[in-house]
Amino acid sequence: MRWLALVLTLALACSGDDDASSDAGPAGRPDGAAPVDGGGEDAGAGGGDDAGPGTDAGGGVDAGVPAGSVPMFVAVGWGGRRITSCDGGRTWIADQQEAPEGEDDWHRPYTPKALAWGGGAFVFLTGWGNPSTAWVSTDGVSWTAHALETTYGGVGWDDGRFVLVGNRNVAVTDDLFETVEVLEIEAPSYDRDAAAFEGIWVSGADGEVETRVAGGSWARLASCSGQRHTAIGVRGGFAAGLGRMVSFGDGGATCVVDATTGADLGAGDLGVGSVDGYGAFVGDAFWMVTGGAIHASTDGLSWSSRALPGGVDFDRVARAEDGTYVGVGGGDRFYWSDDGETWTRADAPAGNGILRVVAGWGAPSAQCPAP
Repeated sequence: MRWLALVLTLALACSGDDDASSDAGPAGRPDGAAPVDGGGEDAGAGGGDDAGPGTDAGGGVDAGVPAGSVPMFVAVGWGGRRITSCDGGRTWIADQQEAPEGEDDWHRPYTPKALAWGGGAFVFLTGWGNPSTAWVSTDGVSWTAHALETTYGGVGWDDGRFVLVGNRNVAVTDDLFETVEVLEIEAPSYDRDAAAFEGIWVSGADGEVETRVAGGSWARLASCSGQRHTAIGVRGGFAAGLGRMVSFGDGGATCVVDATTGADLGAGDLGVGSVDGYGAFVGDAFWMVTGGAIHASTDGLSWSSRALPGGVDFDRVARAEDGTYVGVGGGDRFYWSDDGETWTRADAPAGNGILRVVAGWGAPSAQCPAP
């Protein structure tokens, strides 16, 4: 069974100090690495006083789609797979990858780590146990690879720029990774999974979660202790919206932090023994899809559940600004829905297993022409 094999691989390859959750060194800046134009200014989460909550996991799609841009979904997975839909999830195109899924043993340059959207660009972060690569696309079809100098646990959009979070460095880019600035701030202790949202950054591993709000320091969340984040971004994870950031442990537990103040708001539980999906904010609620059911909450603490319709099977989900949902399971089960209740199988090729999906918009192309 692939999951068991991968967990055993992880246990062997990533064992060591609990605090060294990325297996290439201690927390803080890597040996010999100096900040690039880092300056002395604290450009921490939010980068300024006006960084507020209310983000969604996709990086702010709810700001509106500019005229001439194309709404789209992007999904990514094992072996560096990227695939896009620009017709509301009905059809998936531009399928590409770096290697077959069977060659991705968690510790490859193309091992998937994170996916984010912001400002008209998608960023797919790959690499674990290797220096990361940021794959950037402004149209969901063509991708440019930017090699980074070290490993990062996650990427996200905050204060008009992409943020890289890792337990060696925290870095930002204002020009889609043409240049990357390593910030002169403390790095978190963990980065098996990490993310950045508007006003708040987060990292986790080994049953611990740390967050950092604008201008603050990294702080461990007591409510998250023991709620395991050991699946390297494959299961559980983080999502933000409604002024909150929710951490999903891979055992089904959740904990919540105020995205403005960093206050620990407590813990919840999905009522399942483990999760197969990755948490998402879908515009008006947090969702975790796992075990054939949608678990939903508006506060991250109290959860309701409903079964997926018969014959529908997915565990990754995203929602576009127009209210269209997509759900993806494995490497060939793609669905779309106008209401989150009734789901239709999409036209999509089979391929490497999908781990993340996000909604956004991009520039038109021959494959995704302007509406």
